[in-house]
Amino acid sequence: MRRYRRLSYQDRVDIHRLLKLNWTFKSIAHRLGFHPSTISRELKRNRGLKGYRFKQAHEKSEERFYQRNWFKKLTKNKIHVIVSYLEYGWTPQQISERFKLEDFESVSHETIYKFIYKDAQRGGRLFKLLPRHHKVRRRRGRKIHDKPGSIAHMRTLKERPNSAISRKHKGHWERDSMLGKNRSRNIQALKCENHKADTVHHATVKMLKNQKVKSITNDQGREYARHQSTEEAFDTKIYFCDAGKPYQRGLNEGKIAILRRYIPKGTCLKSLTQKQLSQITDKNNKTPMKCLGWLTPYEVMFETRTAPVN
Repeated sequence: MRRYRRLSYQDRVDIHRLLKLNWTFKSIAHRLGFHPSTISRELKRNRGLKGYRFKQAHEKSEERFYQRNWFKKLTKNKIHVIVSYLEYGWTPQQISERFKLEDFESVSHETIYKFIYKDAQRGGRLFKLLPRHHKVRRRRGRKIHDKPGSIAHMRTLKERPNSAISRKHKGHWERDSMLGKNRSRNIQALKCENHKADTVHHATVKMLKNQKVKSITNDQGREYARHQSTEEAFDTKIYFCDAGKPYQRGLNEGKIAILRRYIPKGTCLKSLTQKQLSQITDKNNKTPMKCLGWLTPYEVMFETRTAPVN
């Protein structure tokens, strides 16, 4: 059974070229993978006074497409804004809720999803901008060389104060390959040459030296063996998750998933510069979040309002 798809711009270019070569409708349809009636309808609907021209035909098709009832709210200007936010890395829900926050004419996230997948049917690539497109969820486990419980003088999560658990106060950090701030959800990231305890300790001190640090939570990886030195540097306490339970740092795990959109697993990090890493974290910090009332981590952190996309 042939799978349904709409004619794309390139299909129309091919139809125009083959018509010039005097191909029949049936031959063109067979060549492009369509039913002959599709080619016949295309010429009937989109032929102009000067015959069939692919550019004009595509414009006519696009105009009819955007006149459909559920697309009435999507003006050209609004589509431009939506695409800009998608390219910036926002999800349809983030875009929809941000429109409400900015008193912009509302568009539901379902409408935006419909727009994206209709675009895909027409040969578009907007679906590639969705964060979870064809993503296979994998369980995040510890590395083989990590030995839970081998770090001396660890504090467990049971000792962590309620202020850190509630995520209502700034200064409570979660640490992994990056750091995630609990209340504002602002993240900091610094490229390290290796995962040795000394390297991670000095990187943490460098990254948070100008930040408020009330607590730090991390897993039981050996790279955090110098946690007591880090505690002394900030006059704070560090807490460790239970072995094999990364979900106890849910915020951090979520942020790692976001970073993986830009730095997929298996990517060679030697060529990644600190400037590129900072650009990625800056983009994340200027993306609205549901838990922040659709404000961005940057806006909460610095108590300001900003428009990250022009």
